Amino acid sequence: MASKPETTIYTSVHKHLPPLSQLHREKMANPYRGGTFDHWYDGTRDLWVEWKFIKLPKRPGTVIDLVTPRGKKMESPLSALQQQWGRDRWNNGRDVWVIVGCALGGVVYDQGDWHLPLTTSQFTARLLSRKEIAAKIAQHVLNS
Repeated sequence: MASKPETTIYTSVHKHLPPLSQLHREKMANPYRGGTFDHWYDGTRDLWVEWKFIKLPKRPGTVIDLVTPRGKKMESPLSALQQQWGRDRWNNGRDVWVIVGCALGGVVYDQGDWHLPLTTSQFTARLLSRKEIAAKIAQHVLNS
């Protein structure tokens, strides 16, 4: 069975993280409650990350919006439950990120800024390699 794009992005980032003995990471899965972010990372401090994957639009001015529902099913990359869960954790002083991957790498939305739309050109200007994303996670979690 082929992996989902989100799985592919986080597994390719995880390959660059320190070993579990140094940086604990745990996949969250709860069939009884929706919205919980995908992964929990723990070291000197903890971090919750929701992983998303998009096909990067070709036009530089196309808006990438993670929270506004659109399309026939009125869906957004971040579900309403995920938005609420992340907002609640952020308001409680927790570290929560949304990392959006694409074929070229990924963008880290930290400081609760996932609600801010970016154009494709702004998104690509913030692109990090998978190795850089792993380094950013490790730096955040292991250095207080």
